[in-house]
Amino acid sequence: MIETKIRQYTLERKFIPVFMGSAYKNKGVQLALDGVLRYLPSPLDKKNSGYLVTKDKKEELIEMPTDDKRPFVGYVFKLEESRFGQLTYVRVYQGKLKRGEFVWNDKLGKKVKVSRLVKMHANNMEEIEEVKAGDIFAIFGVDCSTGDSLTQADNSYPVRCQSMFVPDPVMSLTIKPSKSDGASKLEKALSKFKREDPTFSVNVDK
Repeated sequence: MIETKIRQYTLERKFIPVFMGSAYKNKGVQLALDGVLRYLPSPLDKKNSGYLVTKDKKEELIEMPTDDKRPFVGYVFKLEESRFGQLTYVRVYQGKLKRGEFVWNDKLGKKVKVSRLVKMHANNMEEIEEVKAGDIFAIFGVDCSTGDSLTQADNSYPVRCQSMFVPDPVMSLTIKPSKSDGASKLEKALSKFKREDPTFSVNVDK
């Protein structure tokens, strides 16, 4: 009964559960993880919405229920460089995806093959065969940027997820390469940072 009330008030933002522990000593970690499951919202508790792109290129707001049987929709929320190349983190809003299938990247206007599906456990990767609505997973070798939407490979369900809020930068810095031949390398590095972090913006003086 008390756990039900704690969860209710937490979801209503009237109550904030606080857990004490130490990851270094592995004290209280399991208790905190159990608290996440008991008190925080699951994907089924939230109504997700996105934009259906019509034939005349207009966006129509639609609801995206967390349902495995609906067309696949995933949202790229993080990029990370690993020893195997670019690691792309994706949250599945609806539908399911199997290893070896293709997805459509709306921003790039092309389909890409998902050759590997992995779940991350800190620095350890677990190879998996399938992901479903509500799952968070990672993929390798997919050309995309943070904030991209991935959908059915045939683009029969052209949906764009709602973008995350990106605050305006509060710091700025001017840099230039020390050598003339370093301009292209600097441009490539800045472009990479921009793809990974939507809060990172670049302006070039001409």
